[in-house]
Amino acid sequence: MDLDTARLRAFLQVNERGTVAAAAAALGYTAPAVSQQIAKLEAQLGSPLFDRVGGRLRLSGHGAALLPIARQILDLTNHVAEPLTGTKRRAHVVIAGFASALRTLALPALSSRLARTTTFDVREAEDEVALRDLRLGDIDIALTQEYDGAPTRRSDRLTFTPLLNDRLRLIAPPEYPTSVRLEELAETGWLVNGAGTRCEEATQRILQSAGIVARIAGRIADNQTLLALVAAGHGATITPQLVIGLGPNAFTVARVELGVTRTIFGVTRTPETSRLEPILDQLRRSGRTALRRQRSPRP
Repeated sequence: MDLDTARLRAFLQVNERGTVAAAAAALGYTAPAVSQQIAKLEAQLGSPLFDRVGGRLRLSGHGAALLPIARQILDLTNHVAEPLTGTKRRAHVVIAGFASALRTLALPALSSRLARTTTFDVREAEDEVALRDLRLGDIDIALTQEYDGAPTRRSDRLTFTPLLNDRLRLIAPPEYPTSVRLEELAETGWLVNGAGTRCEEATQRILQSAGIVARIAGRIADNQTLLALVAAGHGATITPQLVIGLGPNAFTVARVELGVTRTIFGVTRTPETSRLEPILDQLRRSGRTALRRQRSPRP
């Protein structure tokens, strides 16, 4: 049985995005065109591939059985599509991840020796979106983060390569000494990174463990702005060590150890991991260099 790759791509997009409309937008097709591709695939296989649940499409039993086969066929198709002329061409790699990882890990790679043989595209995306696009084959490397006690669900299809272990640090307004502790800032307004983000969740867990009922004075997604607000005396925050150098110097990095770290991963599709290992190595080196450049708490 010949399975049309365009139909398989439509099938995978609908599975990942949950609706025909979202899949159509991603593929650059109309919704009726995607529906037609799915209908033809279902007719070819003689079984429905999706059930409609609460306005979204969920895989049927037959759809779940097709999923790994469709992924494998498209992976093989991508390899076969590469030229077999023997002429070596520049590789092209798409990296997606959260902003601070792109700035501190990916950006140095763009000007490294790898740029002689590889061209890069870079996209900002939070973990869930980056992993979805990775599964779909739209990107090659997803930069994601995990905090202690909140691991990401794994699958054999993806390989999570640790790039950097990064401590969380207490950042206080400049009038506080580096000996300041969490309890001394209990009544201070707290500035957190976004809403519902991994960093915000980790901050809330740390404060709750210290018995602090935090008054949230601001939710700021941009780390530079977050640190600038602390420097201006508008509150305290908890942030990964890696982002400290992104802000002004006029704030206090407390010496206290919070006992919580995050790990940044370079996530790849498992069959592609060995090919991308030189880039993962460069990302790892960039992370180590960035951490060494961060200023330590002043005595």
